[in-house]
Amino acid sequence: GYEWRDVSKILGGYAMGTNLEANLLERIDLLYQTNQINDYVYEKLPSLLKRVEVYLQITLSEENAGSFVSHLAIALQRIMQNAPVQEVSDEVKALTDKHPEFYQFAGEILALPGTESVNCHAEASFVTLYLCLLSGKE
Repeated sequence: GYEWRDVSKILGGYAMGTNLEANLLERIDLLYQTNQINDYVYEKLPSLLKRVEVYLQITLSEENAGSFVSHLAIALQRIMQNAPVQEVSDEVKALTDKHPEFYQFAGEILALPGTESVNCHAEASFVTLYLCLLSGKE
């Protein structure tokens, strides 16, 4: 069940300012309520997703971006805990080489304050894969 403070936080806070699709906001809430992401990631995620929408000039929806939203949320949480994924497949690596602009943008999104020393190369590579798919470039 939702508590009133959760509802008011959603209505009065980040969600309304970002105009993200309701289903995506529910997905983010579920990740938060099941303790898969902390307060900081929960509060930061909508504005990061908005940056992705502006960058790719698309609207993120549950249909086209549900798995991306979950992946990004968990990736940010791993980075905050200094436990990022380290390994990527050759296919994913090839995509980062093919789309360096997406890889750079992915790195910017994942660069949370205080995590500068964390090696985010593999995490950024996976986000690059999603950006390619969302943009229709792959």
